[in-house]
Amino acid sequence: MIDIATLTGAALVALGQHAHIIMTKDRTLEDKFRDLGEESGDYTFPLPLWDEYKQYTKGVNADITNVPSGDSRSGGCINGGMFLSHFTKGLKWVHIDMAARMTSVNSDKLAKGATGEPVRLLVKIAEKL
Repeated sequence: MIDIATLTGAALVALGQHAHIIMTKDRTLEDKFRDLGEESGDYTFPLPLWDEYKQYTKGVNADITNVPSGDSRSGGCINGGMFLSHFTKGLKWVHIDMAARMTSVNSDKLAKGATGEPVRLLVKIAEKL
């Protein structure tokens, strides 16, 4: 299962505007997505989904939350990924945070606006997996 979202916007802070963040607990998928990102030009870089981060998904007004109590900005991408992981138990799953690549930058040599990323990556995944 692959999900693509801009869950927190913290990916932009973490990597700038040239790569997607990926999160998965499957190291083989992580490596494959990094390789396919390089091959397609839709670059990816992993962040961890360590169990120590689960504590930050405990909600006050709900069982779980994608924003830690106290509105902490620390670990924004990872907290968002941990939130999603609650819904993927037993699945091979990769989260692609595409917030940083939503809109073009000058070096893209694209028109201003949406980039369409990670479509090239998804095509490579369909071809190779």
